[in-house]
Amino acid sequence: MKLVETFPITDFKKYSNIVVVKIDKSIHSDKYRYKPLVSFTATVLENIKGDLNEGISFSGKPKKEQARAVCPVHLIENGKYLLLLTNESGAYVISRFSLPVISDNKYFSNYISQIKDAVKNE
Repeated sequence: MKLVETFPITDFKKYSNIVVVKIDKSIHSDKYRYKPLVSFTATVLENIKGDLNEGISFSGKPKKEQARAVCPVHLIENGKYLLLLTNESGAYVISRFSLPVISDNKYFSNYISQIKDAVKNE
C-alpha cells in the first residue's frame, strides 16, 4: 500500500501500543521470496499510546494473517519506525495492515502528529 499525506488508519482503539522505536535486531525468513519478518527487538524512542515507555527495549513478532495483497513487514536494523502494536497472549505483535513507517518517509512527522491527535480524542 502506498502511503499518502493522511495516515490511512484513523481508528487506533485496537492497538494497545503506538510507539516510535529504533530497531535493535530484526530476523527475516529466507524460506520465502518476500523474506517475511520472524521477530524483532526494539528500543522505544517515544511512547504515543500504551505501556512501552521511552528507553524500554522489547521483543515482538509478526501477526500470522492472510496477505490479501499486502507485503509482509520488513524492519531494517538501526532504522527508526512508527509502529502500531497489539498485545496478544503477552507478546507484542505487528500486523502487515498496521502500516509500519520508517522515519525517512516524507510523511513520518505528519503521521505522528495525526495519530497523537486521534489517540487524544479516543
